[in-house]
Amino acid sequence: MTVTKLTPAITITPSAARIESNVALTISGTISGSGPTPTGTVTLTGGGYTSAATSFSSGSYSIAIPANSLSGGTDTLTATYSGDANYVTGSNSTSVAVTTFVPLVPTVTVTPASSSVDTGQTLNVTAAVSGGGPTPTGTVRLSSGSYASAAQTLSSGSYAFAIPANSLSAGSDTLNVAYSGDSIYAAGSNIATVTVTASAYTLSASAPAAVSPGSAATSTVTVGTTTAYAGAVTLTCALTSSPTGASDLPSCTVTSGSPVTLSSTTTTGTASVTVTTTAATSGALVWPGLGRNTISLASFGVAALALLAIFGIPAQRRALRSMLGMFALLLTLGSLAACGGGGAGGSGSGGGGTSNPGTASGTYTFTVTGTGGDPAKTTATTTFTVTVN
Repeated sequence: MTVTKLTPAITITPSAARIESNVALTISGTISGSGPTPTGTVTLTGGGYTSAATSFSSGSYSIAIPANSLSGGTDTLTATYSGDANYVTGSNSTSVAVTTFVPLVPTVTVTPASSSVDTGQTLNVTAAVSGGGPTPTGTVRLSSGSYASAAQTLSSGSYAFAIPANSLSAGSDTLNVAYSGDSIYAAGSNIATVTVTASAYTLSASAPAAVSPGSAATSTVTVGTTTAYAGAVTLTCALTSSPTGASDLPSCTVTSGSPVTLSSTTTTGTASVTVTTTAATSGALVWPGLGRNTISLASFGVAALALLAIFGIPAQRRALRSMLGMFALLLTLGSLAACGGGGAGGSGSGGGGTSNPGTASGTYTFTVTGTGGDPAKTTATTTFTVTVN
């Protein structure tokens, strides 16, 4: 048995007969017939636009054509019905006059809160967009050198940026604002110039009291700024000048407080550096011919002979024992006398005295260097002296 499908009735109605290309358009219509309510999908084409296949309900459909989707001129829009088990496919068309839209030219202004700023300061910049039509919408971006903001949505046609400290380079910096445009306004941009001065910090160090060899001296280093420097300053300390021929040179280390962090609310900070000296040491008794801290083997031998002579010979040889004992004792005393008297000689001489005088007396100069954590790695130095008595 052959089943003849019904022919559907298709209507198509645009929301406007004439639009500008930047305006969205809605096409609606119905699919009906002499049998059951049609089902299936509708596809809209024309003016360079093709919609997805759109299902409809109760025989009615609605398709929205986004702004800027239709070409300029008289566009023929066709709604094509897919058909179903009861109805064959079908279509219907309408025409819409589309005027190519020429977007308005916006006016973009860039206004920094100040024409000059230090690198360590935050800079506020207002971007405003206006034009001959409604209040512009869309987004703006701000950039300068290596700094670039995220896109920010306009509110009543403007947005206030805050460029963080240490984001701009020292010199004459150009602030660029780029506007995205919207359905009415074209994209636009503008610039402003600010003078950026490098923020700096200073170092100063207290002078410690004089010390003796073996003692330590501490200097307090103050880090400060009057030009809005912001960042962490790491300190190092080094000996840079000492008396001619000085021995056992003192050392200098940063013992606390580094790095010192400065900000808009903390403009000073301190750290401590410690200078360490070497104490004098005394030499031990040196026996002749054998070097420091060594007793002559000959002396031990003579002493042993003396003891043997006195206590080790039988009583019947008392006279010989006495003579040998006296002889050995004299040799021992002579050897000991030689040990004590040779102190004026070189390395093989004997005697007591100072083997290491420690850090030499005089005035020593130390330099403290600060290295900033800002992008420019700003540096500063200061010096202090320590006198060793």
